[in-house]
Amino acid sequence: MTSVRAVEQTRMGIAALLVSNIGWGVLPLYWHALSGMNAISVLAYRLIATLVVMIALLMAFRRYRAYHRAIAAL
Repeated sequence: MTSVRAVEQTRMGIAALLVSNIGWGVLPLYWHALSGMNAISVLAYRLIATLVVMIALLMAFRRYRAYHRAIAAL
C-alpha cells in the first residue's frame, strides 16, 4: 500500500520532469531570439525580470517579512 506522501512525491517528480524537459526543448528558441542582442542588454533584462518575479513570489506566498529578516541578519 502506498502512502499519500509517496504519491505526492511521485506527482511532484513527474511535474519536475515535464517542466525540465519542456524547458530544455524551448531553450534553443530562447538562445536564437537573443542572438541579436548584446550581452549587457541580456544581463540587464534578466536582472530586472528576476527582481520582478522574486517580488511577485514573495508577495504571493506572503514571505516578504521572512525574507527581510534573513537579509537584515546578513
